[in-house]
Amino acid sequence: MNIKWRVFSRKSETYTNCVLMRRSSYCSLEMRVWRLLSLGTWFDASSLRSGITLGSLGIQSRGPQSIPVSHSVVIRTREFDSTSNEGEGADLAHIPGHSHKAMDLNSQYKTDLLRHKDILQCPWNALAMLFFYKWHVLKEPPPGFEDPTWANQPLFHIDPALHDDELEQFCGDIYSEFVEGASHGIQRFKYTTESALDAITDALTSSKLLRNAVSTAQNMYVTQRSLQNGHCADVQLANAGFRSDNRATTYNVPRQKHTVPQHIEEQIFPFVDSMPSQDELADQGGSPEQWDIIVRFCNLLKMLRTVLLQDMAIL
Repeated sequence: MNIKWRVFSRKSETYTNCVLMRRSSYCSLEMRVWRLLSLGTWFDASSLRSGITLGSLGIQSRGPQSIPVSHSVVIRTREFDSTSNEGEGADLAHIPGHSHKAMDLNSQYKTDLLRHKDILQCPWNALAMLFFYKWHVLKEPPPGFEDPTWANQPLFHIDPALHDDELEQFCGDIYSEFVEGASHGIQRFKYTTESALDAITDALTSSKLLRNAVSTAQNMYVTQRSLQNGHCADVQLANAGFRSDNRATTYNVPRQKHTVPQHIEEQIFPFVDSMPSQDELADQGGSPEQWDIIVRFCNLLKMLRTVLLQDMAIL
C-alpha cells in the first residue's frame, strides 16, 4: 500500500488544533501531539506509534545550523526495517526528482522540532500540555529514573489506544485515522501543510544535493539526514510557521523571551529537579548512556514547563 499525502491549509490546522486543545481529554491531547509530530517530521504511523518513547525525547541547545534558533526538541526514533510492513513507501510521484527504489533504513532517525510561532500549532506546546495532563491532572506516576525501563515507555497509548468519540463529530475521518494509527500502525495519509509542500518542492527542484539525498528513499522524513544540515531550511521554517507567499521569513518567537518566575516553574514536573546524580546512577549499575538519556529528557521537561507557562500567559 502506497501512502498518499494529505495537505492542510493554515486555516484548517488552526481549527483542528483549537478543537483538540479546548476538548482537553487525554485522547484529544494525544491526538494533537500525533498530528503535529506527523506534520513536523513526516514519520509514518508505525514510527509514531512505537518508535517514539520517553527516552527518545530530548532538547538540544542549538537547532539546525542554517536557522538562528537557540534550542530545538530532538526526537530519536527506534530503528526499524523499511522492508517490513512498518516502513511502506510513500507516493511522492508529484514531487520532482523522486523515485521508488529500495533503501536500507536500518538506522536511527533523528529530527529537530522548532517552536512554532502559533501556539495552537506548536508541537512544543502540545507536548507540554500532554505531559502536564499526564502527571498533574491524572497524577500518573512520574518516570522512575533508577529503573532503565522508563525510557522504553511509548509516548502514546497504543495497547489499547485512547478513544474519545466526541472528537469524531468535530474531526471526522482525521480522528479515525489517528485511532487506526495508534491502535494498529495503519496509515492512510502522511500529513503536510501547503507551505511545507511548497518549500520541499522548491528545494527538490533547485538542489541537486537534496534530490540525490532523497531520490532513492522509499519514504521521506524531515530528519537531519535528509532535509536538514543546510539542505532545506525552508521546510523547517515552514513547519514552524515562518513561510508565507512562497518565501521563508526570519525565525523569531517573541513569547520565548518572557521571563517566568522560577518558583512557579518548579511546581511543574518537580521530579526533574530531584533526578539521581550520575554517581548515584552508577552505584545502581546505570551506564553513562543511561545518564545521558535522563539528562536529555529532564532538560526537555524543564524547557517545556517554561514553554507551557509562557504560552498560557498569552492564551
